[in-house]
Amino acid sequence: MLPIGRLELKVLNLFMSDLDGTLLNSNQTLSDYTIGVVNRLIAAGHHFSIATARSIDSAEKIIAPLHLTLPIVLFNGVFIYDPVRRVNIVSNYLANDIAAHIVAKYAENHLSPIVYAVNAQGESKVYYKGITNGGEEDYIGRRVASGDQRFTRVSDFAMVAHEDIISINVIAAKAELDAMNDYFGKEMPALVCHYSEDIYSKYYWLELTNAKATKRTGIEIVKQIVGADRLVCFGDQLNDVSMFELADEKYAVANGHPILREMATSVIESNDNNGVAEFLDKLLDGKADTQG
Repeated sequence: MLPIGRLELKVLNLFMSDLDGTLLNSNQTLSDYTIGVVNRLIAAGHHFSIATARSIDSAEKIIAPLHLTLPIVLFNGVFIYDPVRRVNIVSNYLANDIAAHIVAKYAENHLSPIVYAVNAQGESKVYYKGITNGGEEDYIGRRVASGDQRFTRVSDFAMVAHEDIISINVIAAKAELDAMNDYFGKEMPALVCHYSEDIYSKYYWLELTNAKATKRTGIEIVKQIVGADRLVCFGDQLNDVSMFELADEKYAVANGHPILREMATSVIESNDNNGVAEFLDKLLDGKADTQG
């Protein structure tokens, strides 16, 4: 094994990190140490970017201190975003008829979804009918209270028939969502189910997107754009499984899901202990090895 610094003339490595629970601490912020290390990595000529479940609206202020120039994977792969030109270079929307079926299926099961869309004016919207549990309060309530203009309370979801639908999400207890995850996973191959426990509220999220919208497919495109030979990933939750499957090396933070820790090349320090930054810092100083 050789430190990445000694391999850079022979191998082009692409580093991709998840945000929440991985690069971000439990306060949903980047530590000064993490900002400094990532920017030092980029300044040294290494290739680093992010793959997140967040939208650019919720991620942009958080990642603003990072000197990112490579495309970013957003919404678990719905969008690939160019942070320099500030445009999506790939968009994987849900088909409108499929979106309508999803909403109807949830209504049959007395579940009210959150619909992420782009309206006819090109505005990002998050439609919801109300707040019915603690998980929705933690997510919707906080965003509304912060002045997030995307969040729009509606009486119905008629917009799924004509707007560009990014994803459809339900926040509820696991017992309420297990059957829905099984149904959509088995009966609708045009979808991918992103199903996991929210690290903040501890409620479960079932987010449905176009089958092309995974971190794996998004990162494959970024890797091709960069011309990278090897992929090194960092993650913590089940929506990171697909990128771990793709990666040549994958590092789970200590607070990560057991499945991610089992898949990992190695387990690093937790997000609150700056695990990703500490790992990258050691690489920059030639004190840590990757497996190649």
